Amino acid sequence: MLLAPPGAASSEAAFPADGWAGVNSSVTRQQDPTATRQATGKYPFIDACYPGLELVHAEPPVYVIHNFLAPGHCHALKQAALAGQLPTAAYNDAVLFDYQRLRYLGFVVATGAVAQGLLTWQHGASLDAVLMSAATAAACWAEAAAALAVSIKAAVEYKTKGRCFTGSKWSTGSLQPGNPAAEATEAFVNNVCSLLQTEPCKLEVPLVTRYAVGEYQRVHVDARPPAALHHNDKGTAADTVAVATV
Repeated sequence: MLLAPPGAASSEAAFPADGWAGVNSSVTRQQDPTATRQATGKYPFIDACYPGLELVHAEPPVYVIHNFLAPGHCHALKQAALAGQLPTAAYNDAVLFDYQRLRYLGFVVATGAVAQGLLTWQHGASLDAVLMSAATAAACWAEAAAALAVSIKAAVEYKTKGRCFTGSKWSTGSLQPGNPAAEATEAFVNNVCSLLQTEPCKLEVPLVTRYAVGEYQRVHVDARPPAALHHNDKGTAADTVAVATV
């Protein structure tokens, strides 16, 4: 979901080639899962009558909301980040690998071993010879599978330089009352809660993001592989709300 900056004439104007991506937050999957929270059986609820809401892509649904955040609030957040009033957000920008999927290579190794054992058995070999042949084949297939996995991992790391994000992020979680950026953050959170009919406690701490020329966020999903989840994780994002500014 992309929220256009004030004065944006179209959704294209909301994607600055350089500058500020704006402020964003996510709603975790631990939000209320009842039917009243669902717009459909597939996607979480969103207020279709919210002022300025424009559907730009139906499946999956992508919305633009014009004038979602006041110009003064956008300016306050940008200035707070530039002035060092916001701490750098602890953001894991490393490319994550789901090593649990490597277990499927075990089937390849097992199939190769069984095939070699059957071939040896068909030639009238003894049981010991069949087992030895299968074990040798399993070792060979295991080495090949390991080499394949290492090669793919190296290729991905070379292509991505090991990072999926190269911009800058700041957290709004430590802003003190009275700071204009704190007022801007409160306005953003209130608007998001109104849009999604949720509560502030269901939101992640809003982040301010900036991209310089050549910086990027790679195409990704807001889900993490099971191996990367820990006992204190809230889960993965169900909705992402971002305000684009220039």
